[in-house]
Amino acid sequence: MMAHRIVMELTVVALAATALVACGDDDDEAAGSSGGGAGGTSSGMGPQAELAISPDTITESPPSTVTFTVSLSEDPGADGTRVYVLGDEAQSLTQLDLTDLEVVPDGNAAPQGDLDFSGFTLLMTTREVSVTIGSFDDMMDEAPSSVRYTIVPFEEVPWGELAVENVVAAGPYRVATATATAELAFRDAPP
Repeated sequence: MMAHRIVMELTVVALAATALVACGDDDDEAAGSSGGGAGGTSSGMGPQAELAISPDTITESPPSTVTFTVSLSEDPGADGTRVYVLGDEAQSLTQLDLTDLEVVPDGNAAPQGDLDFSGFTLLMTTREVSVTIGSFDDMMDEAPSSVRYTIVPFEEVPWGELAVENVVAAGPYRVATATATAELAFRDAPP
């Protein structure tokens, strides 16, 4: 049983490495070598991804909403671009009402959460996608907290642990280091 698991894990790693190399070769030939440029990037592959969060504070009472906006520097490929946004606090997304969200523009899929509710992947079929989510009132008194959400560089994403489909088909992206992070404050009520 253990040997079977190790073989499966090695196969997944080998397939992922092959896919990344294949994606990198295709993008380098199509776009030329783009090594970082202004603002700094994580890689020379695919469109550059940026993150914005508005407003920067969400309250449980009165209920409020927050919008995560991910933008790409160029149109995603025919199969889209899947971007991974990760918070620096485990289970931070449980403070949001994940059953009530709006994705704009229409035609983009709803985000898929990771296993510990600290981040999500977003399959983008347009250059900009906004996800608006309401607060979740858990009826508990909690201290105010802030979570820093960051677009994880494509080559650092643990795709095998996220249970998402079409990662390779969706293609890679670069990270704009200056605009890849945004902070969100969680409060039970306004200060």
